[in-house]
Amino acid sequence: MAYTSTLKATNLVLDKNKPQTKVQNFPGQVKQTTQPTLFSNTATKQTTQPVQTNSYGIDYKTAAKIKDKASRNEALMYATPEKQAAYNQYQQEYIGKINQKASTGEALTDPNAWKQSIYDSYAKPFDQDAYLKDRQGQVNSIYDQQKAAQMAQFNAERDKAMGLINQQKAEVAPQYANKRNQADVVNAQNVSRLREMMAANGISASGENVTANVALGSARQGALSQLNLQEQQTNNDFNRQITDINNPERINAMIAQLEAQRSEALYNASNRADDVGYSRGRDATMDGRYTDERDYGRQQDDKQWDYQTDRDSINDGRYEDDKTYNRGQDSKQWDYQTGRDAVQDGRYDKEWGYNVGRDKIADGRWDKEWDYQQKRDGISDSRYNASRSGRGGGGGSSYGSSYGGGGSSPQLPSNPTKPRIMTEQQYIDALEESDARKKGTARVLPGSTDYENKMKRVLRDLYK
Repeated sequence: MAYTSTLKATNLVLDKNKPQTKVQNFPGQVKQTTQPTLFSNTATKQTTQPVQTNSYGIDYKTAAKIKDKASRNEALMYATPEKQAAYNQYQQEYIGKINQKASTGEALTDPNAWKQSIYDSYAKPFDQDAYLKDRQGQVNSIYDQQKAAQMAQFNAERDKAMGLINQQKAEVAPQYANKRNQADVVNAQNVSRLREMMAANGISASGENVTANVALGSARQGALSQLNLQEQQTNNDFNRQITDINNPERINAMIAQLEAQRSEALYNASNRADDVGYSRGRDATMDGRYTDERDYGRQQDDKQWDYQTDRDSINDGRYEDDKTYNRGQDSKQWDYQTGRDAVQDGRYDKEWGYNVGRDKIADGRWDKEWDYQQKRDGISDSRYNASRSGRGGGGGSSYGSSYGGGGSSPQLPSNPTKPRIMTEQQYIDALEESDARKKGTARVLPGSTDYENKMKRVLRDLYK
């Protein structure tokens, strides 16, 4: 017996905007299908009731019909390997139950012709003596019939042979009578010729005639004696054949052969009775063992099923506990992380405000220093120009040589905002910072591509 599994859905939230995955089907459970409704654009999950099946994968309604046919020993119309296996299993179960009732003398609750025949075969204990007697009676009947048939055939052949012999024997006397008559005729002809010859020679009364006649008479008697002897021998041969036919040794040998075959058949019947008796006893023993093993196996299956369902229930409870605990931990971790993020955001805002304030102070200081430096540069430029005017044109070569060229080097443009004591790099940084303040944009940092391009452009504008 197979047991089906069902799915227990707990706290499942389906996203209507996402396609749902198929759920794995277990034995005895039909597939879950998803179909759209008429009044919604979303798909509504419709689950049909699970179909219960047995261990052969056959639903219980069909299995009930198969079991009914098996109880009446009625063949299946559309048999499949699974259905035929279930059919055979049901019949074995019926036979086992019938055997148990027959062994205890309990009557059948729902008898039919097939059940009753099985019940009767088990209800009556096997009587080996009766079985042997019945088999011996069958053997004797068979060999008695063979004996009678062979005796009838033997008698018929004997009577036919004796009839032929008697017929031939009856024909012997007339045949030899004709032969004797023929011998007399020949003798008479010889006597007549002898007389004619003696008369012609004139010696009819002589001694030669007498001798000749005696010789002819002796020849006639010898021929007749020979014929009589042959006739007697022929009759003796026929009588011997009749005696051989009636000899009882032939019929006794035939009967002895039949009796030897009968004895062998009776011996085989006795061995067969022993074999059948032993086989029936072993069948009864094996049937009892099968029933015991089957009942024990089913009890073990039931125990295993109960144990497994208990274990599954425990595992389901543990799963629910773990799920609840893990979700609680996830919620705590989320709350803690959001709290930490809020703290970090506050700290970042404070640091940002502080840095902005410090940058404003630094910018004010830099502006003051810039203004001061501009004033100092203006004074220095005035002094420089005054001293240059007093020296004449000698300062041009000195100024040009300071920028790497001599008299032919490009002259720096007149720019009162550029302090002469600042380097080119400081000057570019100052222009970049001033430009960024005017436009309200971020300053281009040194080392970037934009910074390099802008530095080249400032230098080009500076020295053109």
